[in-house]
Amino acid sequence: MPAAAKIVDYLKQIGPRVPKHQHEAPFTYAEKVTLFEWMKQYPEQREYFDNFMAERRREMLRWFDIYPAANLTSGLRSGPEDVLIVDIGGSHGHDLISFKARCNDLPGRCILQDLSETIDSIQTPLPGIESIVYDFFTPQPVINARIYFLGTVCHDWADEPCIKFLSNTAKAMKKNYSTLLIYDYVVPETGASLRAAAMDLQMMCLFAGVERTESQWRAILDASGLELVQVWYSKTQFESVIQARLV
Repeated sequence: MPAAAKIVDYLKQIGPRVPKHQHEAPFTYAEKVTLFEWMKQYPEQREYFDNFMAERRREMLRWFDIYPAANLTSGLRSGPEDVLIVDIGGSHGHDLISFKARCNDLPGRCILQDLSETIDSIQTPLPGIESIVYDFFTPQPVINARIYFLGTVCHDWADEPCIKFLSNTAKAMKKNYSTLLIYDYVVPETGASLRAAAMDLQMMCLFAGVERTESQWRAILDASGLELVQVWYSKTQFESVIQARLV
């Protein structure tokens, strides 16, 4: 609400340009800190946020309802140290739990990564899932995994920071083996729905983030050393899986 209340003053100050970082977001203009910094000051709000994201993901289509997980079986390595999937910024691991339940015959380690405040707040063990504290603006420590997964993460960030953490992921990938799967929104180039437009404005106000079109996804992937392979659209034509690989 403070960000919305000050949006006119904010737009007058920033002028006709797109904010490039969370430090330039309307929320930061109103509160003097980014939303994630603000949540560190109010741990109960961080808990509410993490719980909301976990419950929201329960209600959304799963990425493997859209992307054919059978595509991952060809050439899949099954050694004791081989990693099947790394869920980057995966909150409390609900996507991984559902993925393991659906594809429990696939071999390999399953790794959940998030910031310490989120990993430390997981109250019950996650069977068969390794939890690692990780900041995706630092080098990715898990290399040569089959799948690197980002679920509704990229839209929180403007292009420049997004390219930074996508590049960190790309450097950990193995050419002709690793796949990057991004579960996020893909907005039509023209004629976007009210829902898509509203989400785009919300991301801009909270994070200086953006809901991207396919051409915008292709541009940030290219800048990260990655190649867009295909966009797998859901029936809603909004929630989608963007598949990318090393160039």
